[in-house]
Amino acid sequence: SMDPAEAEFIPSQTFRQRACVLESLREAEGPVRVASLAARLRWQVPRSFEQWEGHKSAEVVAARIVRSLHWLGLLKVDRQ
Repeated sequence: SMDPAEAEFIPSQTFRQRACVLESLREAEGPVRVASLAARLRWQVPRSFEQWEGHKSAEVVAARIVRSLHWLGLLKVDRQ
């Protein structure tokens, strides 16, 4: 799959997926694993992974959102 930075447009479901991850992080009382965020994405917005223009893997989507939040300085990431 293509890197989002190379895409000519932002897939429509990206906003719902990002909102879901941000809500999960706000509710967290401690560290959160990317795998947990991916599971919550699959549970809360399952149809967003069925759209033709988006990525089909919740793990990849969660990791990309976490990476972008870290890059913006909004999230601390522990790289084990």
